[in-house]
Amino acid sequence: MKRIIFILLAAVSLISCTKSDNTNLCATATLQADTAETSALRAFLDSSKIKTIEDPRGFFYSIDRPGTDSTRPDVCSTITVSYTGRFTNNDQFDANSGTKLYLNSLIAGWKEGLPLITKGGAISLYIPPSLGYGAIAQSSVPAGSYLIFHIELLDVQ
Repeated sequence: MKRIIFILLAAVSLISCTKSDNTNLCATATLQADTAETSALRAFLDSSKIKTIEDPRGFFYSIDRPGTDSTRPDVCSTITVSYTGRFTNNDQFDANSGTKLYLNSLIAGWKEGLPLITKGGAISLYIPPSLGYGAIAQSSVPAGSYLIFHIELLDVQ
C-alpha cells in the first residue's frame, strides 16, 4: 500500500512540474527598465517631438492603428508581422515583411508591447536596452542600443 501511495505522489509531482514549466514558458515578461534608461529614452522622444505613451515597464509606444478585431496576442502566440527596426539615429538595422515569429522568443519590449494592439493593428515601440538586447551585441545591434520598431500585426495564432 505504501508503495502505491508513493507512486501516486511521484506521478502527481511530475505532472504538476510539467504543467508549471509550460505555464512559465507562456508567462508574461516581468522585466522593468532601469530608471536611467527610461529617462534617457524620454529625453530623446521629447527632443525629437515624438508623442508617445509611457508604459510603466519602461518602454514607450504609439498606437498607429489599434486593429481590426479582438484577437490580441499573448506571449505564447505565433504572430505574423511586417516591421522595421531602427536606432535612435534613424539607421535601419532590420526589416521584414510578412514574417512568422513566436512571440515568446522575442525581446521583452515586443512581448510587452504587441499585446497592446489586436490583429490588423500597427504600433511603434521605443525600447530601452534592458527591454531590448541589453548589454550583449546581437548581429547588427550593438550592446546597449535603444531601439525603435514600427510593427504591423498581420495575424495572430
